[in-house]
Amino acid sequence: MKATITTNKVHLSLFIWFLGAFFFFCEYFLRVSPSVMLPELSDKFSVTAAGLGALSAFFYYPYILMQIPVGMITDKFGPKKVMMLAAFITGIACIIFALANSLTLAIVARMLMGFCGAFAFVGTLRLAINLFTPSIFAMLTGITQAMGMLGAAVGEAPMSIYVHHVGVEVAMLSFAILFFIIGFLMLWMSKHSVTNQPFAAINNSSKISQGIKEVIKNKALWLNCLFIGCLYGPTTVFAEMWGASFTASFRGLPHTDAAFTTSLIFIGMVFGCPLFGFLNSICNALQLMRLSALLCLILMIVIIYIPGLSLLELQIIYFCYGICNAGIIPSYNRSALLVPRQYSGIALGITNMFSVLLGAICIQLVGILIHLVSSNQMQSTHIYPAEIYQRIFILIIVLFCICLALSFKMKPISKSTLLAHVS
Repeated sequence: MKATITTNKVHLSLFIWFLGAFFFFCEYFLRVSPSVMLPELSDKFSVTAAGLGALSAFFYYPYILMQIPVGMITDKFGPKKVMMLAAFITGIACIIFALANSLTLAIVARMLMGFCGAFAFVGTLRLAINLFTPSIFAMLTGITQAMGMLGAAVGEAPMSIYVHHVGVEVAMLSFAILFFIIGFLMLWMSKHSVTNQPFAAINNSSKISQGIKEVIKNKALWLNCLFIGCLYGPTTVFAEMWGASFTASFRGLPHTDAAFTTSLIFIGMVFGCPLFGFLNSICNALQLMRLSALLCLILMIVIIYIPGLSLLELQIIYFCYGICNAGIIPSYNRSALLVPRQYSGIALGITNMFSVLLGAICIQLVGILIHLVSSNQMQSTHIYPAEIYQRIFILIIVLFCICLALSFKMKPISKSTLLAHVS
């Protein structure tokens, strides 16, 4: 009888965690969706590349600004209720976007999506901390990130086909229904308590302040945050926004083929994230992070600057880049271990903030630079030559070089720090 109860408890814990991961999956395909709606959105709102860059980037600004508050909110109230509310508001934002008749209103909807999307990843990781033992946290982090990458892959080629057939408005309204379903399931989830680990909630303002101070003075955490920003920022710029258009231009591919090829980055991360989560438990985490940064640098140089590759070769390279970029997983795990358990939500929030901060800035910067150097004819057709992208994408190469340098400045986590996290 006791074994049956324990089994049911494990199954319920897995379902609760999976529901959070599925929320992250849906949030991610919503995040990258403008990349395959560029012609439709440009015609609907009569905007140039700079305006489209702003529309995409405004998802990230509230997402970034909310990361520290999200960490504190999930540490104080627990992730279940706040994720439920976030799912409902995201559904409303999808309706606003679908019905928007101006760029300003569409940007407001994207900001709402970003505001609520901030709860998805950190909230799911907080669920994993609450429901499971630390020994499998890295693996669950990897699978959670893989769900997001799968969502991003769905947001590329499949989304392109779906939007082409039903239009932007119907697509966004269908997404609203999906987020409302998630919200209702999370409402049910919030009534069930199956916590295996003490929640260690922060119940007063003095402890919140103490937690913030604990995190702010942790130099190793900030160095790790800079690393993850420089490692994943280029993927945000390339795979989530400008990569499909660049690939179509440089490789002479139809947009659907270019979108599918770009989506292989996310498919690669679907496999890479659990792989790095597993390797993190048996290998030196810093060595994994260094290897990830080096391989990503090499593969991105090939992607941006090496011509004459066949479609198959190109797709293999994109896929391998996605696997290698999963080096963010040991970095997330490192952040969780660098602070006491009760402050892990704050630490993960800051880490997640940095993982998209540079990418969000660079997405809009790339759009502005494209607008400045392109002709009126290019802006009217929304087709830009590969040479323009290649000059601007030097930013990506610089970020990877900084990332690699940072990985050699970081030191292994001390045993005393690990003991403080477990206690």
